[in-house]
Amino acid sequence: MTLASVIDSSYKVPGSFVAISLGAGARSPGTGAMKVLLVGNKSAAGTGNVSHVYEVAGKDDVKLLAGQGSELHRMAIAIFKANPIASVSIVIVTAAGTAATKTFTVAGTTASVDGAVEVWIAGERVIAPISIGDTPTLAAAAIAAAINARPDLPVTATSAIGVVTATARCAGIRGNRISSRSLLTGGTGLTHTAVTGFFTTGATMDDPQLALDAASPLRWHLVVAPYTTTTELQKFRSMLNTGALPINGKRGRFVACSPDTLAASITISDAVNAARGEIAWLEDCDDLPGEVAAALAGTITAARSSDRAANLDGITVLGLKPQPALDDVPTAAEQNSALNNGLTPLVTVNGEIRIVRSVTNYHLDGTGADDFSILDSHKVDVADFIGDVIEQNFATRYKGFKISAHPTDGTAPPAKVATPVTVRDFLYIQLVSAEEQALLEGAEALKSQLVVELDVNTAGRMNADIPINVIDHFHQLGANVAQVG
Repeated sequence: MTLASVIDSSYKVPGSFVAISLGAGARSPGTGAMKVLLVGNKSAAGTGNVSHVYEVAGKDDVKLLAGQGSELHRMAIAIFKANPIASVSIVIVTAAGTAATKTFTVAGTTASVDGAVEVWIAGERVIAPISIGDTPTLAAAAIAAAINARPDLPVTATSAIGVVTATARCAGIRGNRISSRSLLTGGTGLTHTAVTGFFTTGATMDDPQLALDAASPLRWHLVVAPYTTTTELQKFRSMLNTGALPINGKRGRFVACSPDTLAASITISDAVNAARGEIAWLEDCDDLPGEVAAALAGTITAARSSDRAANLDGITVLGLKPQPALDDVPTAAEQNSALNNGLTPLVTVNGEIRIVRSVTNYHLDGTGADDFSILDSHKVDVADFIGDVIEQNFATRYKGFKISAHPTDGTAPPAKVATPVTVRDFLYIQLVSAEEQALLEGAEALKSQLVVELDVNTAGRMNADIPINVIDHFHQLGANVAQVG
């Protein structure tokens, strides 16, 4: 190998001359942040344009672009709680239809003692004080004022003659997933029937296609979908599958959440069945599905930006609220069923939401039979990482090279001439390096299957088969404790 001098050959003055080359090593995509795209609605207060991608530095940027308390703003709050240094962009989808609503009614005459009405919206507690002498109309006005004093909530409120109407900030059917509860304490002389359940009247599903089209020319490691419906999630699947084609090279995954029953969630999972998708299951959660998906994406990026094979078993998803009903916490049998059906179960443990096991949504082959060849989500993240490493290091290593068959006389090829043998050696080095980072295993054992050949039809092209064995996670220990004395 002939080294190039750092000084011009025409320079004659004696001395020592040192050049410092910063960042000269092979590029490693794993040292950079995983880029996340949040897809969702803005409120009327948002200043951002529909189907335009915005890079954001934090939740306050999203508050301006999408409006405070909007779907996208709350998704941003969730992801930055889980990962304060997440690399995030947003794209706004046009909201459609009718906004969801919920009513809270106060009746009776006047309050003879002080009290309060406590209201929970999306699991967030709001307290409206009641004073002696308050009528139902005054009490309802106090409830509406207390709700409106919390601008991060996904709703606004109005009141009239003892009735409070809370309305989702964003129109559409997803507002029907906003949970609500209420309770009157004290306030003797007034009555209130406690409210439970979700908002209603939200109608019409928006279409994310234009937003996805706007974002598809860019590379996203994770795309966060607030949708819980098959048709829309299939559009995310299509976007990620198309982006991962070799000609595009924009490899990534989408993350969503189903808050429905296990049976209903499995139905959705079966219809989507996406290797590049991950659908969390968190039944009857207070957080909205988009917020759960965003928090999960934040947790994934926090762990895997530096280690694409990070094991997420039992990891806490910061910022999410515990399931309000104990009977919604899945049993071990339900968790296993979810995993066998392409769902990542999330469970409440000691007041925290934890990941049971992070899996891809793919679980059925073309015949509908079980197929767990792409089970753990890190299998996709690692494979994508290896592709990134090869692409980026190839661009550095072989810039300006020519191509030829390898010499048959045992000599090395000329300088700046690539051959199948030298490219195979280059690829093998990438795999060994990944094995040293505990991303792969068995690089040496698979070396005989690493094949590089000149393309017989297209001049200037080589083709390669690169087998990789992504390292497994340590999920289970089966132990027999034998009492022997």
